[in-house]
Amino acid sequence: MRFYWLVGMMLVFAPTPGMAATAADSCYTDDNSGNYTAAVQDCTTAINANTKDEASYVNRCDAENGLGNFQAAVGDCTTAIALNAKDAVAYQNRCFANNNLANYDAALLDCAQAIALNPQYEDAYVERCIADFNMVNHGLALDDCNQAISLDPKDETAYFERGSVYGFMLNYTQSIADYTSAITLDPQDIDPVSDRCWDEAIIGQLQAALSDCNTALKLISNDADSLDSRGLAYLKLGQYANAIADYTASINSPPPQATSFYGRGMAELKSGNTVAGNADIAAAVKTDPNIASRCSVTV
Repeated sequence: MRFYWLVGMMLVFAPTPGMAATAADSCYTDDNSGNYTAAVQDCTTAINANTKDEASYVNRCDAENGLGNFQAAVGDCTTAIALNAKDAVAYQNRCFANNNLANYDAALLDCAQAIALNPQYEDAYVERCIADFNMVNHGLALDDCNQAISLDPKDETAYFERGSVYGFMLNYTQSIADYTSAITLDPQDIDPVSDRCWDEAIIGQLQAALSDCNTALKLISNDADSLDSRGLAYLKLGQYANAIADYTASINSPPPQATSFYGRGMAELKSGNTVAGNADIAAAVKTDPNIASRCSVTV
């Protein structure tokens, strides 16, 4: 809910300076407690009263990030930086937004500036790790995630992101270890559980993979990645009907993944359904010519 009626009221009734101070305080409190919708309202009230209130722009940027309104977040943090070019938090929050918008070049610049202003800024190292990973700068990504973990050994996200880098580099021993650390720190985060399932399936730890994917699907019952990963485990176990069911469910949870088409095609071929199997594999290879090596399963 965007609460446009409140914005309309603010255009009619100009807040007093006292109102602005109260709103700015409430914005900060709501943002830090995760009440992002209320934070956006309060920061907007404060900003309407004082357009030079840099802190409220930063807090509204953070709240917009929390709501997934990343373009709005970029706008607010850009305004904050124009008001105070030395605010490391503004650069970090804009880095986060740019990462989520897949603007990785911009994210790298923002996080680099945040780190230059505050070399102990752990969150900025994590976000730069993410940007470098997506830019296929794996060595730099590892350096940043390592630095983040050295600054905060209990940052679940840092372990998860480093695990993602190691997994992409095919260092599954280390990726599984990092996912395990992330799960220990936050058992309710589905991502490291699901990704550990995938890596275990890739290297043939199939019962462990099934256990992890079952756990992930208890957290989110229709998670496409977990269904895809469990499908691979079933495929390698020779449980083709189960594999086809999971891959189909994954394909039906957009966006469909090439790995799901490839895995379903393999299971269909193993089940004797040549036409459907070849069609699925062709669809997968068209999207990703290297799909067979990614799944570690060949015809």
